[in-house]
Amino acid sequence: MIFQSLLLIAIAVVTADAVPSPCPLKQGEPLYKCDNTGIIVIDTTTDLSRARINEVFNFLYDLVPNVSFETSQLISFMTYGTGTTYTNPMSAYPTGACIELSSLQQASEKEGQDVVSLAVALQSLQANYATYLQGYNVRIIIFTGDTDKSDISAATAVAKQTIPHAEYTVVNLNNGDFSGFPGTVFNTAGPINSYPGLKRCILGNLCHQQTYGIEQEVGFLDYGGSPTCDINSIPTTTARTYVNRGPPMPFSKATTKQGLDELLDHVKADMSFFTIRKAPTTDPLQHTRIGIIQYDSTVSVYAPLGSLDNDGLNAIDELPFRDDPNPNTNLEGAIKAALTEKVIVLLTTTYKPGQFLDPQEAANSFKEDNGVLVVYEYIEKHGAVAPELYNISSVGYFTTSDNDINADFIKTSLCQANCFCPTNYNSFQDYADGSPALGCYYASYTQTNWQLANNKCKAFNNGFLAVDESPEKLQFLRQQFDRPVPFWLGLSYNNGWIDTDGIPLTNEYQNWGAGEPKYQTCAYVPPTPGFDLKWAAANDCRNSCYYVCEAAPCDSTRYCTDQA
Repeated sequence: MIFQSLLLIAIAVVTADAVPSPCPLKQGEPLYKCDNTGIIVIDTTTDLSRARINEVFNFLYDLVPNVSFETSQLISFMTYGTGTTYTNPMSAYPTGACIELSSLQQASEKEGQDVVSLAVALQSLQANYATYLQGYNVRIIIFTGDTDKSDISAATAVAKQTIPHAEYTVVNLNNGDFSGFPGTVFNTAGPINSYPGLKRCILGNLCHQQTYGIEQEVGFLDYGGSPTCDINSIPTTTARTYVNRGPPMPFSKATTKQGLDELLDHVKADMSFFTIRKAPTTDPLQHTRIGIIQYDSTVSVYAPLGSLDNDGLNAIDELPFRDDPNPNTNLEGAIKAALTEKVIVLLTTTYKPGQFLDPQEAANSFKEDNGVLVVYEYIEKHGAVAPELYNISSVGYFTTSDNDINADFIKTSLCQANCFCPTNYNSFQDYADGSPALGCYYASYTQTNWQLANNKCKAFNNGFLAVDESPEKLQFLRQQFDRPVPFWLGLSYNNGWIDTDGIPLTNEYQNWGAGEPKYQTCAYVPPTPGFDLKWAAANDCRNSCYYVCEAAPCDSTRYCTDQA
């Protein structure tokens, strides 16, 4: 494997002093398979007792491991009723989701309960999740004790008018009248754990009516994503399992000498898949350079960046191990020692916030500069999980040794970190780790004719005029411009409508406007406000329009000289 970025490996050996997590940390068996985005809203107002609110949180702790994270499903939690609304970022792993959920529960207990309307909560949801709500694969689950008819009516209007493309599920905890609310309503006036089918129904609705990507596959006899899903029924079949697709190292009391040796062997095994070169070389871009930093209460550079090749790394039989009497860890210093690089792989056993300088600040600075921080938490038999490590990692780049069953997390992460869009290109969709999933797109603010636009796209990163493949993608292409403008599509007529590769347009998806196509020419999108975008045929392909270029991401097989 050859790569176009740099890797710094840091290995920590430090005393573990982890904060216990209330969450399951391992992925369970997903009951449904999808790549939807789910937003779960939790009522923490005075409409519910504290015991009832905790019932909801405990139910969600149990639900999280069965979310389909392995197929890029994302989940986020939001509370309303603690004086304001609290929203958390999207989580792509069960560990992160549980940590975010726990932080919301602690905030609600600390700040107490207040009166906040559901309508206001949904308005806040629309503002905070606007980016995700542009698509059609968002599922919103609302746990509420609201019984105020006027508020429910106002919330219904917000749901229908402000967030019309989401699919809703209401878990009605207090016998409110949600008969006019869009979507599915589950009435649960009794204790939540008295409804054995509720978990299955919620997970089913989170995956209901997949629009594109991975097809839904359900693991129970009756379909969970339906208003007729029976929350009182007990599942009768078994859920299916679905599987998807340089380091600071520690050296103190939490990591033993044996543990340090095991970490080193793990790194050497993963790096055997990469072409490692010393610096300088005749071709310094298309390879991997690594260095090794060790830290406990001090930071030391074992191998400077670019000082090792594959043979040199394999020749390291062991790393220095010292029994540091200082229990503190200078993780912040280890990260800062590597801040000039694109990728840091942190193999560690602990996180202690606020010692020396807080490592969270250094980690955030690195990530804001487009760095990727991969965190691999090594758990020895005597160790404990440190959930705060998840927060310093880049999204999608955290695991523990217990979860790395196939021992491929580090090398997979390096491949994914080296998959990115060229400069000035935007991704349509991202995998959970942030790497582009469905191509990269560049919008030109210069108008030209169809043929010249297509030629320019080929010259730019060997791309092509973007082709519309779904209503969601067409909206994305439109949003590359700051106002409604006419823009070309990669469709032209030659004994039939074909794309820029000469592949005929099929009946599977076409989005012509009324009366179109009027001409056998080339396709464009007229300037239309809102969501009702349609194709049209130009009366002359020599007319000038704006255009969007589509290109494959840069990765280990496609080298980009102009890096993002």
